[in-house]
Amino acid sequence: ERFITSSSGFFASMKPPETAEAEGMLKIAQVAIEASSKPPGTLRILDVACGTGDMIPYYMQAALEIGEARGGGSGSPAVVGVDISPGMVALAAQRHPESVFVAGDVDDLNLEDVNKDGSSETGNGERDARFDIIVLNACVSHLWNPKATLQRLSDEFLATDGILIVSHPRGRKFIERMCQKDPVLFRHNLPTEQELEALCADKGATGLRLLSFHDNDQHQEDGSENARKEGMYMAVLVKMA
Repeated sequence: ERFITSSSGFFASMKPPETAEAEGMLKIAQVAIEASSKPPGTLRILDVACGTGDMIPYYMQAALEIGEARGGGSGSPAVVGVDISPGMVALAAQRHPESVFVAGDVDDLNLEDVNKDGSSETGNGERDARFDIIVLNACVSHLWNPKATLQRLSDEFLATDGILIVSHPRGRKFIERMCQKDPVLFRHNLPTEQELEALCADKGATGLRLLSFHDNDQHQEDGSENARKEGMYMAVLVKMA
């Protein structure tokens, strides 16, 4: 946490994602919103380890495009970002005032913590605090216990028929190298398809089913645009009734 918070100024000064990485982030948002049967403008999205909010514009763009394509009109999803770094959260709130950001470890937070904006109230006056989409982008490798975190998010935070995304725009090969280079910060590689299937088969996974899995290991070592495109990793899970 101290390392991430102390690095918030560095992340604030970073340039926008390069073309290939930006395309990957938009693809993640598109797949997440497309997988949901709900109108994009009514979705509630939980962005885990949101950092400075880099994914927010892509959720908004994808919701607008998919909503118009479905003929359901425009509308923006309600996004709640969670990050362990107060510095990151402060920067995200400055950049994206239309969204809500909460500082804290996702393993310690509860629904009340992430619903302070009151956006979870339904038209009937009932409180439906669960999220339609939960995205863990470029963060699973930093978690203490990814399986436990995914199970808890599904059980306590995700609505029935909700979508859970585990993704990284640069893929498993990149994370594998980072795990070797800095095993303190990068504790785990991204889960394989077999590991996710095992998670879904676990009784503690509360009805998760793996909808799709993309893991292109043809990650190039030259740092080119194609390297990032080819390294895309994305797993899409749904919470069954």
